[in-house]
Amino acid sequence: MRWKFPAGHGVTGPIAGLGRRAYAATPDSLVSLDIDTGTRRWSRAIKVPGFEGPAAAANRVFAGTLDGFVYGLNAETGQDEWRTSLGAPVTTSVTVDDAQVYVGAENGMLYRVDSRNGAVLSSLKLDETLRPRSVPVVANDAVLVLLTDEAAEYRALVSMDLKLERIRWRLIAPKAWSTSRVFAWNDAFVVGTTSGEILAYRATDGSIAWSRRVTESIRAIGGSSDTLYVSTSQGSLYAFRQ
Repeated sequence: MRWKFPAGHGVTGPIAGLGRRAYAATPDSLVSLDIDTGTRRWSRAIKVPGFEGPAAAANRVFAGTLDGFVYGLNAETGQDEWRTSLGAPVTTSVTVDDAQVYVGAENGMLYRVDSRNGAVLSSLKLDETLRPRSVPVVANDAVLVLLTDEAAEYRALVSMDLKLERIRWRLIAPKAWSTSRVFAWNDAFVVGTTSGEILAYRATDGSIAWSRRVTESIRAIGGSSDTLYVSTSQGSLYAFRQ
């Protein structure tokens, strides 16, 4: 162990990295840590949604909050460079791609925000009842985000163009997916179910590309260019070759 940092009630969302710094959200604050020593460089008392996290790029850290704001913070100091109100509580992690930030809100909207000044570039209504959750994924010239119901069950997957001008396709889960993040793998997007199904959907139209099955409830999916890794809630890890 190199170091250990006390994080109160814990970090439940993704951790962002930039240079020799890591950025993590605890229930009460956003913190910047030196990855070599674990020293806290700064902290901000802003509340990121549970199970969500920040993003970092171009010397800025981006975070959405429960009171409906998106922040662009100086990565070295933690001070505001801009702050933008979305008018509804943020419900997703923040994703940054080039000079744009993607973030979802309780009003069912996904927003595209200028990472340099916080201006809202575009937005798109995804659903009247389901809400965007988890990490918006940018891949294959598309933005994808999972939608949940009131019980926080993952019920739909939506693919949009990068400018958020239109929905390309939408998938409704026959039963709730068990993976909390869609994984982009080659030309497909992969999710899992509690019954052990691994489902890959084509990036072009959302049609099923292939499926596999294991004997346990799937918890998370990741991988490299030629290998897919699948972990289960019961503690097993599977590897699949392309």
